[in-house]
Order: sequence, then C-alpha cells, then structure tokens
Amino acid sequence: MKAKIAALLPIVLLVGCAPAFLFTRGCSASKTKALAEGGVTRFHAQLDAEQYHEIYAQASPEFQNSGSEADLTKFF
Repeated sequence: MKAKIAALLPIVLLVGCAPAFLFTRGCSASKTKALAEGGVTRFHAQLDAEQYHEIYAQASPEFQNSGSEADLTKFF
C-alpha cells in the first residue's frame, strides 16, 4: 500500500497546483508560475502542520480512490 501511495504523491502535489493552472488560462507564464508555487507552498504548509485530513479532502477523487485516508496518514 505504501508503494501505491508513494507513486501517487506527485498527484497530491498537483492538487495544490491544478487549481492555479485551471484558473489562469490566458495569464502570463509568470502569473501561472506564481500561482502554482503558491499551491505547492500551501501543500507543504499543510504537510508540515500535519493537516493530513485537509490534504486528503482536497485531493482528486482518483487519489482518494487509491487508498484510505488512514493509509495516507500512516504514509505521511
């Protein structure tokens, strides 16, 4: 199970970045980059604060279907 969650960790990182990309169509690359970096910063802040429930709740359905919230919490 850990290997499956580890393989999906990049998807978790994208959870913070995806909204930035979706809402920035037509924006300059620098604005898009800044928004994406903000998402990554938010993810790391949640990870550092052990806000695993929030990370899981904000993840895509595909990520949530890959394992339980308890498994993700154990992994982190």
